[in-house]
Amino acid sequence: WELRSLKEFHKLAKCRFSRAFYIMLCKLALQMNLQITFIIIFRILHKQQGVHDMVKMKVVGCSSIVSLLFTFAVELLDVIWVFGIFRDVRRAVKSTIAEVGDSSKCYAVHDFILQEDGHESNQRIIHSGKDLKAAYYEALRITGRMLLITLFSTWLIGYALVKFFCAMRCKHGAWEFENGCLQPFDDTVDPTSQCLPSIF
Repeated sequence: WELRSLKEFHKLAKCRFSRAFYIMLCKLALQMNLQITFIIIFRILHKQQGVHDMVKMKVVGCSSIVSLLFTFAVELLDVIWVFGIFRDVRRAVKSTIAEVGDSSKCYAVHDFILQEDGHESNQRIIHSGKDLKAAYYEALRITGRMLLITLFSTWLIGYALVKFFCAMRCKHGAWEFENGCLQPFDDTVDPTSQCLPSIF
């Protein structure tokens, strides 16, 4: 049952890994960064054109960001749930792997019926302890890759939110991580306004 548990976890983890890459990273994290960048650009342009009533743009922008953030939070909870499943599977199989993981002897068999040319035949696949150990490390690798994508996506989301918050606080609406608030169309620091001066 240990090998079957790992194989079933492989199916779940591969599906979850695809969702983490395509939805969490490509669709949500990158999209939120682009969306916030466009909002900041439009805000700067409106300020330069003398348009001070930007309530509608702020409402639409914040609504879009909140919806993306909610979807990301749901995906993040699913990933955490998969990590919890891997923890439980690891606890259940690690003692068996320590006992038979380096053995080439038969550990488990998989019997199935193969239909070919209208005939049925009984087939058997023999798994050794090394197969169990390989399946465990494959599950570990998938979980590790999923963790890296999740951490990177979460960092992108956090940076996007800090960028949005600081751009709203800066007088001219321009902000960068290294220098803080900027003058319009210039890379010099704006001494009249700062975002979180105690941190940056």
